Amino acid sequence: MPQELAQLMAGSVGRLQAEGRAQAKTNPLTIRHYLCDHLGTPIGLVDGNGERAGQVTWAASYGAWGEVQEEYNPQRIEQSIRFQGQQLDAETGLHYNR
Repeated sequence: MPQELAQLMAGSVGRLQAEGRAQAKTNPLTIRHYLCDHLGTPIGLVDGNGERAGQVTWAASYGAWGEVQEEYNPQRIEQSIRFQGQQLDAETGLHYNR
């Protein structure tokens, strides 16, 4: 790799890293991990960082047709993924295939 190109790339990467760190301070990143059943249906979300790391923040059980029967959602997290390959449209209540 030519030295000029290497210097240009190093400068750009450093600038992007600095911007990313500054943005992370103002907009902290929230990481959540999906817990899925044997069919790939999300049954829970666990916080991956922050004060609630390792705690379940959303959980649900489903009926035979994919409708949520019970939901634990104290933080009002919008989690629209349902049966594998389907996404809930909260406005209409319909499920769309992804």
